[in-house]
Amino acid sequence: MKYILTLAILLMYPAHAVACSILFAKPESAFTESQIVALARPVSISYRPRQASVPRYIGDFRQTILWEVLLSWKGDLKSGDRFTTRREYSGSPECTSYFPVRNKSAYLLFGRGREPYEDFHTHNPAYSSDYFQFLSERPVQ
Repeated sequence: MKYILTLAILLMYPAHAVACSILFAKPESAFTESQIVALARPVSISYRPRQASVPRYIGDFRQTILWEVLLSWKGDLKSGDRFTTRREYSGSPECTSYFPVRNKSAYLLFGRGREPYEDFHTHNPAYSSDYFQFLSERPVQ
């Protein structure tokens, strides 16, 4: 009976709730595959539509961030430089490793492409010790 009840509960969950695993690239891969690697902080964050600035907003939106570089390990960016990222977010409950930046704390940022960078990952430094360990062995620009 216990197994039937457990199975019934699992079957009631939406598929995305039980089948989502997010794997982040190893520091070496993230560094190699990126054109810019920097520790940066958001100077300004804008949303389209504006209502998307509320964390509980549900719906598609675009987030544009103006960043200021604190440290740079790769690319043409130097400390004090500014650059822009832009990303479209879906209101659907899909499995993704892309989450909107909601505060102006410093983030470790890996990016590809051209400005405004649309292909990028941000990592909270508090949870990125393996990335910082890897970067500590590389020269800062």
